[in-house]
Amino acid sequence: MKKFFAAIICLVMLVTALPVTAFSLEEEKLPVEVLGVKCADNRPVSLKEIADYNIEGWPFFLAYSNITYNFEVLLSDGTSCFEKVERFEVAPASDTGAYALEKTPAKAQSKKVGVFCEPYVLKQDCLDAAAQGRTTVPLYVIVHFSYYDDEGKMHPKEYRFTTEKEIAPSFAEIKPVSGLPEYINEASPYADFDNALFEIRYWDGRVKQEKAVDVSYGKRKSDYTLDGEKLSYHVNEKNKQIKITYADAEYTHSVNEVRECPFSSVTITDCKFDGDCLKEISYELTKKDGTTVRYTKEITNPYPDIEREVDFIDGYVVGVSAYRQKNWSGVKVYVTRDISDNGIFAHETDNIFKNILARIYVFFLRIYARITGAEY
Repeated sequence: MKKFFAAIICLVMLVTALPVTAFSLEEEKLPVEVLGVKCADNRPVSLKEIADYNIEGWPFFLAYSNITYNFEVLLSDGTSCFEKVERFEVAPASDTGAYALEKTPAKAQSKKVGVFCEPYVLKQDCLDAAAQGRTTVPLYVIVHFSYYDDEGKMHPKEYRFTTEKEIAPSFAEIKPVSGLPEYINEASPYADFDNALFEIRYWDGRVKQEKAVDVSYGKRKSDYTLDGEKLSYHVNEKNKQIKITYADAEYTHSVNEVRECPFSSVTITDCKFDGDCLKEISYELTKKDGTTVRYTKEITNPYPDIEREVDFIDGYVVGVSAYRQKNWSGVKVYVTRDISDNGIFAHETDNIFKNILARIYVFFLRIYARITGAEY
């Protein structure tokens, strides 16, 4: 009797589970589907990076790598999407320790589709392959695909593929040939690599000499490339060292001098607004030898609340920040943590009466700030 009831219960469970199973397997059929994905370069996964990766139980996404990888996503309409997977800093998405991947759609040949790839390898696969003398490992790729219909509605779909990727003990080694910085600027994170020449030895035996290329926004010399890959650096003023990173290669450069900051003060002399948007700032920069130079800088793409770099002078960034109140904004200009100035400025509108009231209000606000020492 017990066996009979057990069989009945199993049958009921099976019948009730069938519609759920059928529903879960049913997927929306899109006019364009993803057929597959393939590596668009022969760049290997670096065992050096894998060995240094210590997030227990979490895959090594290629977006965690300092090496750039290229992928081609094949579509059913005969076109392809190409995506470059580059390094970005990851941050915990929750208290569980899971990590979030920033999703930036690839440039596709059709405006009707968008693609984002999450390729990854497993650390144990790589360690096993190295121990067994194998030169490839399984590469798992999650493809997040979006199709946009004629009404602009997005239809997302996820695909998963497995392919193979080469591995190598390391991707590259670098050593300087000439032109590295001879000094570090006090209290500045920036160094000049404009004349730096490096020798690069790649995993496949190629040896090249390449110059660093400044790709910084503006003049601040913070971002460089070397042979098309990102060249980054970190200034350690205390140890008189600059740590240089290229792909999975590192080199520590020592300097003999930390140059004293040449500036003693910076002062805001004027600000111009378009409504509540800061559109121009004038300031004086005074050096320790007593010389003063005045600058006027236009704020490109003005916005009410901003933090922006407006210049790069003698190895130091001049930054500006502004925050909005009802009729006025607090503005700050800074060169280093200890060299800065604050000011309060009235907004400019088309209403003359409101402008006069705003200036009167700011006048008394400045007097109050001088008396109390308050900063705005």
